[in-house]
Amino acid sequence: MSLTRTLKGKHPTSGLPLYHYDHTDETGESCVLFTGLATGDVTLADGTVYGVDAEVIECKNLAHAHEVAHHIGVQLEQTGQLDVPGDENDGVPIPFLHGPCPHCGAGAPYVPAEVQRFATRAEEVAHRTVENKRGSKR
Repeated sequence: MSLTRTLKGKHPTSGLPLYHYDHTDETGESCVLFTGLATGDVTLADGTVYGVDAEVIECKNLAHAHEVAHHIGVQLEQTGQLDVPGDENDGVPIPFLHGPCPHCGAGAPYVPAEVQRFATRAEEVAHRTVENKRGSKR
């Protein structure tokens, strides 16, 4: 398994570096995961630890990638980094919600209670948004 990053150039507008990633794996088991805004380490149910500070990481297999992605989703929900700011009508931000699914892996079992928690939070956000929009039109 190997993941290499090569500087491709700079973004023409922002000037930020652009990279090319090359992933080789003779076994065909490993995969690449874009981590986005995540930081720190995540520990999987089997004890494997992945550092997610890099923009792109290599995971041992697809199951690990799913579980790492779950941990990233939870982290982004907790930190609010992906919340959508409120608009000019109501000013109320819409929080990013990570909904557990069967792909989240062993570290995040797909259980009805978690699905219900997500559904309840999503309903609360939707209700608050509708109420705020009604209030702003008066």
